[in-house]
Amino acid sequence: MSEMPPGGKPPDTSLSLKISLAGDSGVGKTALVKRFVSDTFNDTYTSTLGAKVSSRRFSVPDPLHEGQRLEVAAAIWDIMGNIGLREVLRDAYFYGAKGVLLVADATRPDTVKNLPAWAKAVTSVAGELSTVVLLNKSDLGKPAKVISANIEALCAEKGWTWMMASAKTGENVPEAFERVARLYLKSLPRTRSPDDSTE
Repeated sequence: MSEMPPGGKPPDTSLSLKISLAGDSGVGKTALVKRFVSDTFNDTYTSTLGAKVSSRRFSVPDPLHEGQRLEVAAAIWDIMGNIGLREVLRDAYFYGAKGVLLVADATRPDTVKNLPAWAKAVTSVAGELSTVVLLNKSDLGKPAKVISANIEALCAEKGWTWMMASAKTGENVPEAFERVARLYLKSLPRTRSPDDSTE
């Protein structure tokens, strides 16, 4: 039987986390989720209708206990990129989210310009939350310098982390979801209890 820590409470070794993906249609949100959850990729584009919720467990280093890992039970919300419906349904999509992956397409500069509007839709419901920007489709060749420069400037201004990614090759896909969880954990008070989990 393991020894109880001071205070008589066992360490909290798991965390439930709602992560929402947001971005324009066709940027690859569904493909990124599929790559992360089932490690598969399909070249056929299918538009997401409404929202699809997937789940996956993974672990990240526990910032409260050096050398230990924390299990994260992630509910991943992949929402359609329709801007009109975003405004109508944002309460349902983003309520309770603790982290967001903002996704842009490395071949379409307009999808980078639209990220602040997506971020505003999320934060208007969920408040300020852990944000990672993914520039997806890095496998389609080196993105134009202007796209990288634009996203670098945008993320510096907003205080966001950004990464190149590819749902096709898997580049940085697990790392992106893990980064969201780690940013969320860093934002928590230094003492954590099971009550910190989201529903």
